[in-house]
Amino acid sequence: AHGHAAWSYPTPFALAREARGGAERAQPRVLPESPELSPTEAGLERPSASAKAGVPGIATALPHIVASMPEFCFSEAGANFVCRALELAAPAAARGIIAPLRGHALRAATSPHAHLVLEAAVLHMPTEDVAFIAQELAAAACGIAINSYGCGVVCRLLDFSADDPRTINLVDIVLTGNLKALCCHKSGRFVAAAVLSSGLPSQRHAVLCAIAHDVQRYARHRFASTVVAAALLHNAADEAACLASMIMAQAGAVVRLASHAFRMEVVRALLEVPGGAQQAMCYLKKAGHRLNKDRYGAMLLAELGLPCDSDVAREAVSRRPSSAELDRSAPLARQEFS
Repeated sequence: AHGHAAWSYPTPFALAREARGGAERAQPRVLPESPELSPTEAGLERPSASAKAGVPGIATALPHIVASMPEFCFSEAGANFVCRALELAAPAAARGIIAPLRGHALRAATSPHAHLVLEAAVLHMPTEDVAFIAQELAAAACGIAINSYGCGVVCRLLDFSADDPRTINLVDIVLTGNLKALCCHKSGRFVAAAVLSSGLPSQRHAVLCAIAHDVQRYARHRFASTVVAAALLHNAADEAACLASMIMAQAGAVVRLASHAFRMEVVRALLEVPGGAQQAMCYLKKAGHRLNKDRYGAMLLAELGLPCDSDVAREAVSRRPSSAELDRSAPLARQEFS
């Protein structure tokens, strides 16, 4: 995988839970039993590592799955079932399962459930077998990149097939759109961050140029801060050092970033940049007294092993805002950026 281990954007299941919101966010994703064919009957119980290459029961389940596709994967139970089948099936069986989705990738990518099937296919199948996904998504690339479900499919393609011509074309079309809007979008930011992590050098450069012209404001943005952190972590050392210098050029910038929940990831990334980490740490140490008065600042000090008010830090961890609370602050962040 190109950047799968390096960049940590939400998993497809996490994205789906966040999009649905509510109490379901805390519920584990389990495979419901299909009324027509249970996991045991289909041979989809999790096998040992030695048996994973080809589960005999898949052969029994395959006709039932293929006959119900593609509509089967547009339901929650069906999508979970197909994802498990793609994970455990032998390559030939997996190709048979995914084949009915040809011509339906665009619709599946924007489905609350079927997009998980596309991501599972990219994760478990050879690039050539799933190249049709990138090819079909290119017809509406910019819209897919900012869709709460489609963005995860694009990120998976970048992770596992960034150098495939069809993925390159898809990403290039996305990057010809409004990159500033992409970086500031709730879902689009994950695509921009994945480009920085796994994209081609020319694609990474395009995203870097988009944020470099006013990186301090992007670093303060509710969503674009994710892209700034990725740029610091995944660009060449000299480019990351230059970006870090631009962020820290304004007096008190590091301390202000450390005092907000969604900006702290930029500070954490600064502390990973060679040449910039020492300067950022110096600013944090000097402002220790001020940061101790802020719950997020105290939490960051505790993470770094610096002197902090332990009571404030503990309270900060216990009162860490939920996604819904952070989302309510998004309009203020967008207003600040505009």
